[in-house]
Amino acid sequence: MFPPTSLVLAVFFWASLGGPTFAGSDLSAACRAAEIETRIAKCTEIIAHGKRETKRNQLFAYISRAAAYRAKGDFDRALADLDKALRLSPKSAPALLERGSIYHDRGDFDRAIADYSAAISAQPKSATAFFGRAESYRAKNNLDSAIADYDVVLQLDKNLAMAHSGRANAYRYKGDLDRALADFDAALTLDPKSAPTHVLRGAIYHSKGNLDRAIADFDKAIELDPRYTSAFVERANAFRGKHELERAKQDLEAALKLNPRLGPAKVALDELNRLLAAGGAHPGDATPPAPAPAAPPIARRLILVAAGLALMAFVVGGFWFKGARGNRVESASKEPSHAGRRTFKVTALDCAEEVAVLRREVGPVVGGEEHLAFDVLNGRMIVLDTALPISPDTIINAVRRTGMTADEWRLEGREPSDASDRRRRQQVWFTSLSGLFVAAGFVIHIWLAGGFGEALRLLGGHDGKSMPLPEAAAYALAVIFGVRFVIVKAWYAALGLRPDMNLLMVIAVAGAVAIGEWFEAATVAFLFALSLTLESWSVARARHAISALLDLAPPTVRLLRSDGSEADAPAAEIRPGERFVVRAGERIALDGRVVMGVSAVNQAPITGESVPVEKEPGAEVFAGTINGDGALTVEATRTAEDTMLARIIRMVEEAHARRAPSEQWVEQFARVYTPSVMAFALVVFLGPPLAFGGAWDDWFYRALVLLVIACPCALVISTPVSIVAALASSARAGVLVKGGAYLELPARLKAIAMDKTGTITRGEPEVVRVVPFGTHTDAELLARAAALEARSTHPLARAILHKAQERMDVIAPATEVQALKGKGLTGMFDGEPFWLGSHRYVVERGQDTPQSAELAEALEGDGNTVIVVGNARHVCGLIAVADTIRPEAGEMVRQLHAAGILHIVMLTGDNRVTAEAIAREVGVDEVYAELLPEDKVKKIDELVGRYGVVAMVGDGVNDAPALARASLGIAMGAIGSDAAIETADVALMTDDISKLPWLVRHAKRTLAIIRQNIAFSLGVKALFMALTFAGLATLWGAIAADVGASLVVIANALRLLRPARVRDAGSRP
Repeated sequence: MFPPTSLVLAVFFWASLGGPTFAGSDLSAACRAAEIETRIAKCTEIIAHGKRETKRNQLFAYISRAAAYRAKGDFDRALADLDKALRLSPKSAPALLERGSIYHDRGDFDRAIADYSAAISAQPKSATAFFGRAESYRAKNNLDSAIADYDVVLQLDKNLAMAHSGRANAYRYKGDLDRALADFDAALTLDPKSAPTHVLRGAIYHSKGNLDRAIADFDKAIELDPRYTSAFVERANAFRGKHELERAKQDLEAALKLNPRLGPAKVALDELNRLLAAGGAHPGDATPPAPAPAAPPIARRLILVAAGLALMAFVVGGFWFKGARGNRVESASKEPSHAGRRTFKVTALDCAEEVAVLRREVGPVVGGEEHLAFDVLNGRMIVLDTALPISPDTIINAVRRTGMTADEWRLEGREPSDASDRRRRQQVWFTSLSGLFVAAGFVIHIWLAGGFGEALRLLGGHDGKSMPLPEAAAYALAVIFGVRFVIVKAWYAALGLRPDMNLLMVIAVAGAVAIGEWFEAATVAFLFALSLTLESWSVARARHAISALLDLAPPTVRLLRSDGSEADAPAAEIRPGERFVVRAGERIALDGRVVMGVSAVNQAPITGESVPVEKEPGAEVFAGTINGDGALTVEATRTAEDTMLARIIRMVEEAHARRAPSEQWVEQFARVYTPSVMAFALVVFLGPPLAFGGAWDDWFYRALVLLVIACPCALVISTPVSIVAALASSARAGVLVKGGAYLELPARLKAIAMDKTGTITRGEPEVVRVVPFGTHTDAELLARAAALEARSTHPLARAILHKAQERMDVIAPATEVQALKGKGLTGMFDGEPFWLGSHRYVVERGQDTPQSAELAEALEGDGNTVIVVGNARHVCGLIAVADTIRPEAGEMVRQLHAAGILHIVMLTGDNRVTAEAIAREVGVDEVYAELLPEDKVKKIDELVGRYGVVAMVGDGVNDAPALARASLGIAMGAIGSDAAIETADVALMTDDISKLPWLVRHAKRTLAIIRQNIAFSLGVKALFMALTFAGLATLWGAIAADVGASLVVIANALRLLRPARVRDAGSRP
């Protein structure tokens, strides 16, 4: 392995940090003494100084602290510091080398090679970089590339013993022992006291049959390091090769004295003792080792069958993939299509395991897995933009190779679920039949055994011939019905050399049948089929929660004809501009605008509001809401497929395709877990019988139990069902979350930034006072201000216009109006230039007077926003505008703090005095006032730097840049606002800010349930793995535990579908 460079680099880094902070310190001594905590503290001090330190000092402080974290074993923090260092200096070779060595130590050799290559680009003559890359290449078994890099290292520094040793190992792995010996000789010439190198050279001499030279090397290694156990073990092997069994025994005893847990040495010593006991202690009389216990006929047959099947799978699989690739190219050339997005309905797509299979099979066809997205909720696979000419048939054939089927989905609006429902009904029937025949077989067994107790004693252990035919037939039918929906997928998994849970179950069932455990085979088949049925049911339950939203909108409307008559018409055929009638108590079918009538409309199905909203002519209404006591005539503004309800449903469905971090982790873990346990099961089957003479059937059975344990059913379903249920319940509460990733983020929030206007305040300001100066009047001041604000949509402008309209009939707009970003407006009125703006703008113009300054300060101290109006000569007067604080704002802040939010910040462009008055009343922790839009973005960056995960809450339009920059963007009042829904990661459909604490608690509850499910699933696996080694686990017990775990995690996840009151929802999961 490549020795860590962090110590060498740390000395350099600390020496580079000399200066006033470390004057007089013996830095090299500190590094050699490994004062890690001191180093971290001092580096942190330098980093905290910020701009007072040079960029170079900060860079080396990050690198040195990373080296210290690495020495502590805290790789995550070390990598974080190195990432920051590389942001300061992307071509910093020391940072690249240190990060590459960490990636190498963690086994991420591809990233290590990338970092070493970048370091080589920065410093082409860096022997350290070439050596590190060579070690990573060797670890990946890319021996030719490794040797080429070692050659470069030795050209740069021919006296580097480690490079000779590394190249020697590469030659040894390639089988070129002569070159390996030459390099080991060179390494020992440079460093004759390297015990590991002596052992490696001795091993090569042993391989070449030169035992005396091998023993000489092992002697030298032991002389250099008397506690080097490997040297004793290797010398014992050499002595045994020379038939000097007593000396071999002495070395093995010495090795075990140094390390009593050295398993191979124990086995070798036991065998030596048997040899010495059988043939005497004379060193020249070598007795051949005792033969390994013969495998029974059933085990031998299984080994041969398994070997044959594996060979057939590899051969057939190889030809299959060659033919498949050829077919892909041929099919793609027949019907090329560059359509940007295609959606396919995939039958039997119910969990993350199937998603992983589809990614591996379909990904290469469409140009990479990044071109695929999945909506498990609706059983859809989406092929995103790809430059390859691909026909739909090519993709459908690729899906078919997984054992699933697919059809291109072109239907707009609702989709038929007949195929999925039919498959689900068949699954229930076949699972029920399998369970019925398991029960029938057991009843027959009880009857023939003469009682329940005797039946349990005799259960299992049949060889297939002694079992009565009725019992065997019942169990066989249970197996056939149980694997009905598994066998096809298992076959394609075997052809594709792709171990998955279906293949594991089929192997386990077949193995149980082979050793005569018919009852266990039938039970495993039934319980696995039951787990698949439960999985399908849980996804259907979550799917129904979403489709229930679609049912909120009635399929027909009462269309109002031009002659005044009414007629029922399909809602899907109504176009914008047509009018329809909604009677009292009816649901509204389409989005529209009220043209006649007054009524209170219950918008709870869309927004979660419990209080009906009054609607009068000109007001907007939305599909899915419920009309109150009055009749309304509504003019449609959107088609049925484009209503706010339809958009919400589509976004919730698409949100599941945006995988949460926990989903990605579970999928990646399952990819590694299943094949690892499968390989371990093979070792368990073959190892003990071959090495220790264990019973073949006993260990084969335990291996089958491990195969069942390897099935990740409960694990892979634990997260997706939770995410889907949480997304559905959020939508029903009027909180639109646009992906699983955004659902988890609120649970990790440390700080929330909020815009003032429209978030903490109502966003409906009104003029509360007009103060003219000199000869100017209230009416004149309002007229000038309204003229300048006539075309503005700012809330303050609307307040001034509303007040002016109360005083005068006609408002003449100003000409040559110019907006001064974040400051005010200028323009011409009656041929004279006028302006309006904040008090800060008056100061900038140099027109501030003691009178205006004193009055403005007093008004702002009362929480008002002051607008100053003036002309080229003087200030004409002040207009005070007040925006009412939301009554629930204070309680919202308290609940956010209680939910774990550490810091709540208010961002506003308003003046500081007004902002601080509102902040004190509401109870926010910090306020930043007089901010321009770009200043808000900078403040968000600062908060992210301080707290990590930060949310921004705004209207989704004016605050779009800040929303985009924050870790999580939350838009208020999104109902009726397309821009808000498109901009934000989370959209609150109303202006009810009490939903913010609810969102945080809901996210924490979701994350807690996900963690509970993952921990429970893995805990069950770990328990049964321990029981397997103790010989206490059974096949049916393992699969029953997996099904039970699936039931528990599904039930736990579906708790998220239970309705929770926004204001009273608790925080406990």
